[in-house]
Amino acid sequence: MIGYVHDATTMLRVWDTVEKGMITASNVIFDEGKIVGNSSFEDVLKGVLREEVYSNKEEEACIAWAPRIAETHMDKTSESPTSKASLGEMPAEVGAGMENVLEQSSVEESPAQHERPENQREPDHRSEVSLRRSCRIQANAGLTDASYSLKSDILPNVFEMLQDTREPESYTEAASDARWQEAMKSVYSSLKAHGTFTHVKSYDRRPISSKWIFRIKQNADGSNRYKARLDAREFEQVPRVDYGGTFAPVAWLTTFPIYLLIALELHATIYHLDVVTTFLNPEIDDETAIAIPDGIEWLDPVLAHDLTALSILQLNKALHGRKQAPLLWYKDIAAVVCSLGFTASGADPNLYLSSVQAMMILLYVDDILLCAHNNNQLQLTEVIEALQSHYEITNLKAVKQYLRIAVNQAQDSIQLGQSDFVANLLTRFGLQNCNGHTTPLEPGSRSHLDTTYLSESEQKTYQSLVEGIMYLMLGIRPDLAYSISVLSKNTAKPQQHHLGMAKWVLLYLKQTQKQSLPFSHSKTPKAQDSPITGFTDSDWAGDTTDRHSTSGYIFLHGQTAISWKAKKQSLIALSTTEAEYIEASEASKEAIWLRRILHELFSALATSGSAKSALPNAPIVLFINNQGTIKLIQNPRFHELTKHIEIKHHYIRETFEPGEIDL
Repeated sequence: MIGYVHDATTMLRVWDTVEKGMITASNVIFDEGKIVGNSSFEDVLKGVLREEVYSNKEEEACIAWAPRIAETHMDKTSESPTSKASLGEMPAEVGAGMENVLEQSSVEESPAQHERPENQREPDHRSEVSLRRSCRIQANAGLTDASYSLKSDILPNVFEMLQDTREPESYTEAASDARWQEAMKSVYSSLKAHGTFTHVKSYDRRPISSKWIFRIKQNADGSNRYKARLDAREFEQVPRVDYGGTFAPVAWLTTFPIYLLIALELHATIYHLDVVTTFLNPEIDDETAIAIPDGIEWLDPVLAHDLTALSILQLNKALHGRKQAPLLWYKDIAAVVCSLGFTASGADPNLYLSSVQAMMILLYVDDILLCAHNNNQLQLTEVIEALQSHYEITNLKAVKQYLRIAVNQAQDSIQLGQSDFVANLLTRFGLQNCNGHTTPLEPGSRSHLDTTYLSESEQKTYQSLVEGIMYLMLGIRPDLAYSISVLSKNTAKPQQHHLGMAKWVLLYLKQTQKQSLPFSHSKTPKAQDSPITGFTDSDWAGDTTDRHSTSGYIFLHGQTAISWKAKKQSLIALSTTEAEYIEASEASKEAIWLRRILHELFSALATSGSAKSALPNAPIVLFINNQGTIKLIQNPRFHELTKHIEIKHHYIRETFEPGEIDL
């Protein structure tokens, strides 16, 4: 056996000693007491390498570094200073691109090794080879320098030297590394500074266990930042015993573009604040304890000396990992912001307004966006200092990135982009060097018939891919709404062609990676004009498998998209009129919410004198491309062909009659 098939845990790579080639199989019986065949190590590697293709960057990095590695290990008795290779000497491109290369091992000997006479060849180390991890090189690359030979007994050492880019899975893996030790010391010091826990020598309830989490973050300059976190294991908490309610609202992504539009109306620069150690700020409202964490003997020797067999740490603050922590943080930050003279919006509880100060605050867990009319620095400074008196806050100045969305602010415009997120997504799934597509989905792919279901590991790959695409769609990409409506309905049991469709979307993102969502300052609308327009559309029985319709809408403020959605309808529409009528009702609900939040914002600005007028009372215009649907909304008479439509879909009539929307 050579190894496992990529992204599969049940398929094995097996070397056929008769055909001299590699095959894949799932039903394999191992006879460990018998050695079959006489295939050389080079034959096996050549058979494996025929199926592997890597980027030129990885290949050149391997070749460039290989002579230095080989020089280190060719003569183990040499005392020359050049015979030692250290991780610090590794080229940057190796550290950045080699982690995936180490997953499956295969290295070909230098052609020069085979050209030498028999009596001058390097000693054969095949019996010592470990095929688990190594630096593999493309078969046709060729190490032509006859002065060295890359021997396979050095390959496990290469893996050890590259492990600094790997995130430890446990405390045991990280404990011996000084960088992770420093990260854990920093976290533990912060926990003690916040008074997160109290040592109790005996406890009559079972404590929750804890675990260290380790992550490598990348700085703006490309360097790595090592971060640790102590988490309580929430799965050990018992409902209605250890906790009650857990839901904590966050700002809707739809609110973010509206916030930007109002900031442009205020001629304001948006500032970004980040709360440090978010969940360590609120006091907990119940009795909870965690077990003594790993590493306490060197993190806190004084505490370690006082420990008993029954010692626990009783929590005073909402440690990360507890199910109640998000709710406790939301209540705490909401109370602080309201105490500063802000009022929570009725349309989004994480949007706070101050009509007196003409300021807005938008919260998303620990990310705070803040702006003031005409960039009133006095008011901004007062609010920031007041927040800093309650929490440890990092002032990031003018916002550059929010929820992985790049924000480019100018005097009268704002651009939103996610090119870095797209690049990471493409690299994650190995499509960064592929050619792009110009359409989000291949025409006709939705009706493709296939019965080849994905394996368990491939299903996880598909689900992860759809998750990444969905986040892009929710953020700034309305052009992906229909694609996500098609892909997401198959996440439970995807087939092979569904994975192909998802990869097609990725290649479309490759082609449109630099696209951005623009916002510009618009003139104050006239009393008879509405700043919002909506468009709806629906196919009829477009899904050939169950004949359900797919519909969607988009709302624009001026020329800027602020809300969009595409969704498969839950019932079978009997006509195009019915399909469009159902979608128009869905769009009317979104229109009412947009009208409410904009009216609230503009009214607050008008009260403070920072806006020339409040939002006009004109209805939101909804464009529907079906005359039958328009007539059915305008004239709600009983009809033989529409009497079966469910009551909830008639909501649009309740919004049209009082003049809240127009058609």
